[in-house]
Amino acid sequence: MLFSIIVPVYNIEKYINECLDSVLKQTCNDYEVIVVDDGSTDSSSEIIKRYSEKYDVIKYVYKKNGGLSDARNVGLAHAKGQYIIFLDGDDYWLKDVFLEDIRTFLLTHKKKLDVIIFNGKRFWDEGNNRRFSNIEVAKNRTLDPDVLYTGKKYLKMYLEGADVPSWFAWRYVVSRDILLDRNLQFPFGYVYEDVYLTWRIFINANYIGILDEFYYAYRQEREGAITSDISLRTMKDLMWVTKSNIEDTEKLVNDKYLAKLLCATFAKNYYMCLISYYTLDRKERKEFMQMLKKNEWIMEHSTRGRWHLIRKLIKILGFEPVLIILHIRAVIRKK
Repeated sequence: MLFSIIVPVYNIEKYINECLDSVLKQTCNDYEVIVVDDGSTDSSSEIIKRYSEKYDVIKYVYKKNGGLSDARNVGLAHAKGQYIIFLDGDDYWLKDVFLEDIRTFLLTHKKKLDVIIFNGKRFWDEGNNRRFSNIEVAKNRTLDPDVLYTGKKYLKMYLEGADVPSWFAWRYVVSRDILLDRNLQFPFGYVYEDVYLTWRIFINANYIGILDEFYYAYRQEREGAITSDISLRTMKDLMWVTKSNIEDTEKLVNDKYLAKLLCATFAKNYYMCLISYYTLDRKERKEFMQMLKKNEWIMEHSTRGRWHLIRKLIKILGFEPVLIILHIRAVIRKK
């Protein structure tokens, strides 16, 4: 079997039909769909069961609620395909030829590809219409879709040209061998799981190919989505992922230039936490302030001038005045 498509589901009864239908319409039939029900309490379970009873390619797996990372890891444990594709249950594929195009792309290259990268589109439901915005691999980059890259070479070139890299797991078709051989999994119990895992896949990849087409529709502003709102939980998770990534980069990446690029990229998340500080309530801010101070060392990895300025201001004025300034600036910019 060529492809295992892992679809995590939790209380998305309004969206799961469109997701699964976009897979079943594929012109390539060399695949399985592993739908992991993460303890849904709405009618998602019944909908998935009906699909699995009607279509042999759909495997229904139920588990107690443990979050997106846990659901994806359970799907990986059941996967039998040579390549893994992640498809969130509230998203869908834009083209019926997606899997066929991936298969053709794999056959075109003599070297075994560990990762294939493709494009997607963010979309917003606005009444009866949908608004789309492109997420492109090679936009404003020096990356060439006609060239195969090693994982580390790709990371260097991508990070050099990316202001805010997107680590979404759904953007990648990944060799099952890499995930199993390196025991690469999503971190249990944390959001921002893609930021944690994706770069680890790249540093272990021998060859990466870019398929410069749009295949994925990524839903925005869904009610109930964990990362749609800033909370103490999401900010604590982002801080943990940032800290873990920097510490592991220093252990796992021997290339000093690449390590510097990665750490600088991850350090941007610390500043996201600073900017988001005043979205928390008073009690949460007190707890999160301790975490900001404890992990102040992360700012040392930043390579951008404005972040260095913020760091200097914090040393001179302290955290509170600088956080107030950042908050006022953010409010003004929104207006």
